[in-house]
Amino acid sequence: MRGLSESVALATPTDGDLAETEAAIYQARRGEREVEIRIGVGPLTGGIPLRVLGHAACIAESLRTDVPAVVRHADRICIFSSALKAGNTNMGTALQSLAALGGALRLSGVTCPLLLDLAAADQEVPATVPINLPRSLVQWFERAALRSSNNADPTRYAIEHAAPTMFADLSEDRDVPLRLTIGSAPEARFWAARMHVRAAAITAGFHVVPALGLILKSLLVPWYSRTAAEPLLTDMKFSAASAIASLDDASNPEKKGNSGLKREARATRRFMQRSDVIPFIEAVSDTRKAAVYVRECGFGIGAHLAREMAVLL
Repeated sequence: MRGLSESVALATPTDGDLAETEAAIYQARRGEREVEIRIGVGPLTGGIPLRVLGHAACIAESLRTDVPAVVRHADRICIFSSALKAGNTNMGTALQSLAALGGALRLSGVTCPLLLDLAAADQEVPATVPINLPRSLVQWFERAALRSSNNADPTRYAIEHAAPTMFADLSEDRDVPLRLTIGSAPEARFWAARMHVRAAAITAGFHVVPALGLILKSLLVPWYSRTAAEPLLTDMKFSAASAIASLDDASNPEKKGNSGLKREARATRRFMQRSDVIPFIEAVSDTRKAAVYVRECGFGIGAHLAREMAVLL
């Protein structure tokens, strides 16, 4: 599509599922249908990476430049954690990850309404829908699961990306927004899985929601999957320059770093002299503070997250 950044790929439904999404795009451009951005956060282990700031800055840039090239604007952003779906029951870290990304988006200038929630733990894609993913895709999910803290069956976890509490491809309600996924490069694999689920669901008589994806191709490692050399967000409290230098090293192949972190590392530098960064870091440093911060920021709180927050507090 014309107007998209070179580092962004537009993901669309398959031919048999494209017409309703194309109609929804034109409705959105005319202001006749809302646009909901959906962003997933996987299980977080070992603290919040500093890279969340750079990741949020990259998303904010895409919201400013790429989203208007596709639709008029975003009406709201829904950020969900797939921790429960992945078999991770540490709801404290799930809350912190949601608060961290939501807060980092605010620091990056994103002003539209933000809703935070948890994906449901149970299986939501009906077992009556026969889904056969290509073997090559299944193998990729299996390898990805070995590198993560994902304790769920890899294929089932991929299929559940289409679930109502994740990217919400399936819905009986026809009065729904156009749902636009924004994610790093690995999201393309899950998008492919979702398209197989959508095709099988349509064949089985289920309704699917108009959907598009913006894949940020230059972001190769999900921000919540911290590499061994990466600094934590809290490292910035002691020395911002040192923390960002460490992130630069972690993205430098000549220093045995991962070049897939480069764009986010560069974007993180924008926050080095910001006076509002340290209060943000303090606010998401533990579960209780993160819960207070979420409420003080006025973020929307979904039903699943609200129940967990009531327990945590």
